Order: sequence, then C-alpha cells, then structure tokens
Amino acid sequence: MAKSSKHSFYDDEIFDSPPFPVKLLRRYLKFLNWISSKRAHRKVVNLFMTPRIDQKSIVARYHELNLFENGETLFHQLQDHEIFVYKEGTPTALLTYGWESSMVRLQTLMEELRKNNIGFIAFDLPAHGKSSGKLNDAILSSKIVYDLLEKYPSITTLIGHSFGGGISYMSLERGSSVIKMITIGTPTHYSSVVTPFFMMLDVSPQMQQGFFDTISEVFGRDFKDYDLPAIKTKKSIQLLSIQDKNDKTIPHTDAIRMKEARNETCKLMLTEDLGHRKIMHDREVLNEIVNFITA
Repeated sequence: MAKSSKHSFYDDEIFDSPPFPVKLLRRYLKFLNWISSKRAHRKVVNLFMTPRIDQKSIVARYHELNLFENGETLFHQLQDHEIFVYKEGTPTALLTYGWESSMVRLQTLMEELRKNNIGFIAFDLPAHGKSSGKLNDAILSSKIVYDLLEKYPSITTLIGHSFGGGISYMSLERGSSVIKMITIGTPTHYSSVVTPFFMMLDVSPQMQQGFFDTISEVFGRDFKDYDLPAIKTKKSIQLLSIQDKNDKTIPHTDAIRMKEARNETCKLMLTEDLGHRKIMHDREVLNEIVNFITA
C-alpha cells in the first residue's frame, strides 16, 4: 500500500473522508472479494503485514543523526531476513520500537540509558530501517527478540514502545534471562490494532472473519491469542506499563486491562497530554524507566 504523508491508520478523518488511494483500495477489495473471497482475505492479511514506510528516508535519517556513533552495528540472520542490530556496551536492556517507526523514536531513551551506564541493544524490525524484507508480523518479530535474548544472556530488561512492547512480551513465552519488562503505549488487545485497520479499509464482517481465519491458517494461532494477558510467560516478570490518557493511537484502557490481569506483578504509570510519541521523550517517563531498571 502506498505511503501517505497526511494520513495514518488511526486518523479519524481517513474513516469518514478517505483520500483517493484508500477509496480505490476499498473498491478493489470489494471487487476481489466478489471474484474470490479467499484471495480477498489473503490480500487483507498482506496489507496488514505491509509497513507503509520509506526505508531509504529512515536510513538517511540515521546517518544524519549519527545515531550509531557510540556503539557497534551488526546484522543478525533469521530465516531469510537480515536484521540490523545496534549495540552499546554489555547489554542489559533490549529496546524495540513500533510499527512503521524506526530507531529514531528510541534516540532519547538511548541517550538516557547511555548517561546512566546501562548497556543496550536495539534492532530494526523486518521491512523497517536497515533490515531486509517487505512484510512483517508479530510472530516473526518476537522470534528476533528471542534470538537476541539467547545470543546476549546479559539482557534482563525488555523495553518496547507500541508494537515493540507486544512482540517483546510475546517472546517471554519461550523463557529467557529477562526479569523485567517495560511497555510504553503498547496495544495489549488485538482489537486496538485491527479495528481501526478494518475501519480504514471498510472491511465487511464477512471479510473480517476471513482475515482471522487466514491468520489462524497461516500462523497456526488464533488472533485473540495475541492479547498480552492471554500469553503465559515462563516465569514471573516484573512489568511496568506506561500509557498516556490522551493517546489517540492506542487507548490507555489497554494498559489498565493489563494491570488488572497481572495485578501484583504490574506497575501502571498513566501520563497526560503526551500522546503516543511525545511520551518517549518525557523526563518523568525516562526517570521512571531508569529507576525501574536499576531498582
């Protein structure tokens, strides 16, 4: 799907007054569904797994910011993917960013960890930044997290923003050296992500069910199993869930529901007027993250 600089999946106006490319795509999906519902369902899944980003622009931004001048860069091989990895010091934290984002989103956090002598690793998701691929999904990305945890057993804390928090939490199903997890603006229930996607494409209930059935067929896992409270970790993990009450991308009620599910092992921090992105640069949030890691 072509990138749009003016709209995102979560802009309200795209639902009621979609731009021409979205209108065209809606009509195409309806026509494809009339020809072959199975092909239409697979197309919707393919669109869901396709990031709408300009990787060349992101890489140029990396160079412009000299983002990797203080550490080491390398590539990690997973299946057919070359995953770009950045490492500083002996890593005790692994950082992940959100869908259609980049390590630029992590820059302020990286600087804060560096200032506090906390070594870390970050990586580009498949089809993002310097990593290879055209498609991405939560299972593939969580495997990358798990692979890096196996390679660097010194990592004891996972920090994930948005989609990154979800895939990091999913990796804990397999067990690791991790004892602490920090999610920031993270969707904890699949409906928070897929509902606005369906609304943008005006996907009918019949096609929605076909989407879920195709996901189950391809990945061997029901979509509802991606809800974080449903995921069983191998051991008890201390969780810090940070969410803004004015986040228009992921509702803060997701964090509250996660707190209710995890109860004693989850600390909840709710902020105001920071939204989905500014929260990554807030001084109080950064202090809370460092204090949680070092406690």
